[in-house]
Amino acid sequence: MKLEDKIKLWKNEENHAFKGWDFSHINGRWDSEKLTWNYKNIVEKYLKEKDNLLDMGTGGEFLLSLNHNPKITSATEGYIQNFSVEKCLN
Repeated sequence: MKLEDKIKLWKNEENHAFKGWDFSHINGRWDSEKLTWNYKNIVEKYLKEKDNLLDMGTGGEFLLSLNHNPKITSATEGYIQNFSVEKCLN
C-alpha cells in the first residue's frame, strides 16, 4: 500500500464517528489472537459487594455490565461524543 493510501485510510478512521465503545466499523479488518482469559470473569471473581468502582474515560458500558451497586459505582467521561451515551445509561 502506498503512503498516500495509508494516510487517506488513517484520515478516514480519524473522522469516523462512533458511540461509546462500538468499533463494529472495523469488523473483518482486525485479526486478533484468541485470548486465554476473560477480563470480565476476572473482575467478577474478585469484586466484592462493598467495593467502590470507578470507570475513567471509557464510557461506562463495561462498568454497567457488572450490575454493581450504583451508590458505590462512578464513571467519568471527557470525550464529548461518549458523554451523551453515558448520561443515558444512568
